[in-house]
Amino acid sequence: MRCKICRTVYGYPPAEMRKDQICSYCKSNQYINPDYYKNELKKQSKKHKEMLYEMEIKSLSKKSRLKKQRESTSHDSKKIKDANDDKIFNECKLLIKNYKKRSISKHKSDLMEDMIETYNQIGSLRKLCQEAELDISIIRRDFRNLSRVPTELRELVIDDKLIADPILATEIAIYATDYFDWDQEESKSKDVITLAKNMASIFKNNLDLRKEFFATKDDYDKPVSASTKKNRELNSILEDWPVKESKYEFNRFHDRSGRQYKFIVYYSKDLDAARFLRRWEYEKGRRISKMWATEIISQIKEIGNAKEFVKEHSDEFVD
Repeated sequence: MRCKICRTVYGYPPAEMRKDQICSYCKSNQYINPDYYKNELKKQSKKHKEMLYEMEIKSLSKKSRLKKQRESTSHDSKKIKDANDDKIFNECKLLIKNYKKRSISKHKSDLMEDMIETYNQIGSLRKLCQEAELDISIIRRDFRNLSRVPTELRELVIDDKLIADPILATEIAIYATDYFDWDQEESKSKDVITLAKNMASIFKNNLDLRKEFFATKDDYDKPVSASTKKNRELNSILEDWPVKESKYEFNRFHDRSGRQYKFIVYYSKDLDAARFLRRWEYEKGRRISKMWATEIISQIKEIGNAKEFVKEHSDEFVD
């Protein structure tokens, strides 16, 4: 038993203090029955359990709400992605349609070769058209050269990192460039590259779309520019002599480097040198030496080609 005023304990069960007994400390005759605490503890325990239960219910309902929100967000994201894919697919179909309609006459082919040099000097298609009083929409349609696409995108096409076929890769790059009316604006470059990558992805994952692109037009029966012919020949060389380009399976001190390879095969435009390198590495099963690659590059830089080297080492092949 406990004094209600000073809380002095007089034992339990209540043997030391009766109801009318006065507390020896505070002289009070008010007391608290110990059973009161038991009842209070039970009440508190019950409240605590109810509180925990309510918290658990709230937690579950919150998790449920979050799950629904995530599912809704995921569903919305999927809808947005599907809508974007449909939009890009339509752009791919439009690319094919324009590609089918376009024809390359001998006059246009010669004009393109002249325009490449002029464009490289001026550096802007818009300025070029203003100075020559030409319709820029017509020039965009007829001037199909990688020199007028963003540098990063051009490198993706040259390195076969956009899509394997150089003709389709070039068409995608130029289409994306013209979609945003890009003319050396850095602010638009990222959008151009993103669209080109997305279109390339659609073509890669859709065989029927690729078949439609190649089946709708026979480019090999029409006059084409010299650069297009070289791209086709280079693509044929790459297909005839497939070489596995590995970063690790070669001698770093003795074998040619990846930079040397890119210069000879892609940047030099010397098909004889590219054919020699690809065929030699295909037949020998290893890279050419760094010394040979340096010699080829030196000749290309000095005289524009490596015919002397190719002729000198022609006995490397059986036929």
